[in-house]
Amino acid sequence: MEQKFSGIGRRTSRFIRTSAGIAAAVLMAAAGSVASAQTVVEGLGDRIVRYYSSEQARREAYPSMALQDPSMPVARVSDPPKVSPVFSSADGKRRVTINIDPGTSLYGTGEVAGPLLRNGRTIECWNYDAYGYDDKQPNLYQSHPWVLAVRADGTAFGVLADTTYRVTVDKSQAYPSGGSFTFSSPGPEFGVIIIDRKNAQDVVTTLASLVGTIAMPPKWALGYHQCRYSYFPDTRVMEIARGFRDRKIPCDVIWHDIDYMNKFQCFTFDKQHFPDPRRHNNDLHKLGFKTVWMIDPGIAADKEKFDNGKYHVFDSGTAQDVWVKQADGVTTYRGEVWPGWCVFPDYTRAETRQWWAGLYKDWMALGIDGVWNDMNEPAVFNTPDKSKTMPEDNKHRPDAAFANAAGHNDPSHARWHNVYGMLMIKATREGVMAANPDKRPFVLSRASFIGGHRYGAMWTGDNSADWYHLESSIPMVLNMGLSGQPFAGPDIGGFAGNGPAGKEGQHFARWMGFGALMPFARAHTATGNIDKEPWSFGPDVEKTCRQAIERRYRLMPYIYTLFREAAITGMPVARPLFFVDPRDPALRSEDDAFLLGGDLMVVAQMMPDGSRVPVLPKAKGARWLGFDFGEGANPDLPSMYLRPGAIVPSGPVMQYVDEKPLDELTLWVALDRNGKATGTLYEDAGDGYGYQKGEYLLTTYVAQRSGDTVTIRVLGAEGNQPRPARKLVVKLLTDTQPLDDRATVQEPAKVQVLTAEGKDGDSVIIKVP
Repeated sequence: MEQKFSGIGRRTSRFIRTSAGIAAAVLMAAAGSVASAQTVVEGLGDRIVRYYSSEQARREAYPSMALQDPSMPVARVSDPPKVSPVFSSADGKRRVTINIDPGTSLYGTGEVAGPLLRNGRTIECWNYDAYGYDDKQPNLYQSHPWVLAVRADGTAFGVLADTTYRVTVDKSQAYPSGGSFTFSSPGPEFGVIIIDRKNAQDVVTTLASLVGTIAMPPKWALGYHQCRYSYFPDTRVMEIARGFRDRKIPCDVIWHDIDYMNKFQCFTFDKQHFPDPRRHNNDLHKLGFKTVWMIDPGIAADKEKFDNGKYHVFDSGTAQDVWVKQADGVTTYRGEVWPGWCVFPDYTRAETRQWWAGLYKDWMALGIDGVWNDMNEPAVFNTPDKSKTMPEDNKHRPDAAFANAAGHNDPSHARWHNVYGMLMIKATREGVMAANPDKRPFVLSRASFIGGHRYGAMWTGDNSADWYHLESSIPMVLNMGLSGQPFAGPDIGGFAGNGPAGKEGQHFARWMGFGALMPFARAHTATGNIDKEPWSFGPDVEKTCRQAIERRYRLMPYIYTLFREAAITGMPVARPLFFVDPRDPALRSEDDAFLLGGDLMVVAQMMPDGSRVPVLPKAKGARWLGFDFGEGANPDLPSMYLRPGAIVPSGPVMQYVDEKPLDELTLWVALDRNGKATGTLYEDAGDGYGYQKGEYLLTTYVAQRSGDTVTIRVLGAEGNQPRPARKLVVKLLTDTQPLDDRATVQEPAKVQVLTAEGKDGDSVIIKVP
């Protein structure tokens, strides 16, 4: 049987069984006088194909660190993708080239600086401590060797370079007229996985079926977070906490950076600044706050600085020989970080991960709610080669399960660098879950790898308090979502620096305006900077920040529902506008606005003077309808628009998540051109694992117009959680102006809001003028 494989030529396929017992199709090819080459093709599902350059490359490939199940079964390829890879080698690097059609737009590549659209750009997958980064920095803190490609007709495909070694993703040859993009690596040959689908959404959810989805987070983690490097002593932390409650600014989490530690030694506390951490955590809990505390991988190793010559983490780790070694494989590697000279756990070993997880038991028992793993690229100070990390010839001792089919198990840090942070947070998560088995863990990590979302959330690293980083926030979060990580957000307000001179308050308010609607919403700033709490810039900025954060809490029923969708399907929480109409080329590069889920469009002003008018989806029978929660005109708050055909749930403002039951429930309704709308609301206990046993309530609401009335009712429900006896308020948005296809949205001033009340579970009827 002969098939035409685009980009490779005509090839003959035959079915074989390898010595490892894996079924694969080997494709034979010859070009001119060049000797025959073999490309191994494995089917991982419908139009999901893994390619290797040869059978030898397949046998020598290491188990995937990206895939949730590296040993997933493979099958014959009966319907190959429309695109296929071209393997080559040059300059000591292995290359995989993907040809693209004219009009193809490229996205993904995880945590990258700059715009949403990635055509013409080159990045490097090599985790790096990129303080104050900009567009010129090729690599940041996380690595996602993944490209999402959207063709001109809206169909899409994705390509994953399945290797943990350093990878350059070169999209400089991806032109509007076509071209290609290339993965290249100095490491061994690697396989690539290609997913081909009818649209980008299906590619992203198919990626999630391979690399996994996030676990359902605790609901409190979706609230607003306040942080700085650092809040100390404990009295200062309590002052910040009371500042939120006294000013009625919602907040769920107060963060503790490294200054809580004794001499920056992890799992310890400074006895002067935090003499009683258990009492301190309890005091914050009484005010409705959760607490997150930092833990780094660099473990203090200078015995002269230990109290009484002892430090339990170093002592127990040394006794169990858990540290990364130098190139000789014997001598323990030491590098400088915050405590001074440090040693580093070798998380490639199951014994080390188990030891690391066990450290959290007593620490979490002090009332700590979440963990922040930082500096885990791993970052190392004062390196002779300016690499900011440990040498690539350092030696790990990886588990036997990480060996390839030929029995080889490369121990070099060159192989393990990009997954060091991911393996760390895997161990951290396991430790937190063992310490609190009845609670959902929350872990935030600076470094990770594609697939690391299975273990923790992320933020976009040490950004700066300037307009460039404010503007980069949305596309960075969007590309993370398109790369499998939906739980992401920037340091609101910027970490490095105070902000634009003379405009610090405006800058902070503008960032908070849309940042409060990012999947992960946390304000953070560096040591030595000015105060950056919502009230730090005067009453006007404080009012804007309060309104922005209140919007998040009003929309919490919707946001929690979106996180449930992300946990089930892998769909991002924040999505690019081109999801609305993937055939509209004008939307392909728009990143001053985003979709919160599929039903709410958030349009921010990223320029200081608000002069840019973003490109929005075209009206097709009905416009997106603007609404707000009564804030009035405020240029620092983004505009919000409801999709025609959508129902979005909201609730009252709370000072922290689930401060009180959701009563009353409000449904915002915008009918489509057929007079219909649908939406869902997911509810559970907000923590724990009862939802896995059916203890939840998933309600689908529908609205239908008939004549001059619109009826809103429950279409269906799932789960065993009883429906609360609560008040239901329906707000029907109606467009008061004739439809003009040139006008994509309708502003709130020209949207009529019709309101009716009833009981949740009963039908509510609204008369339409």
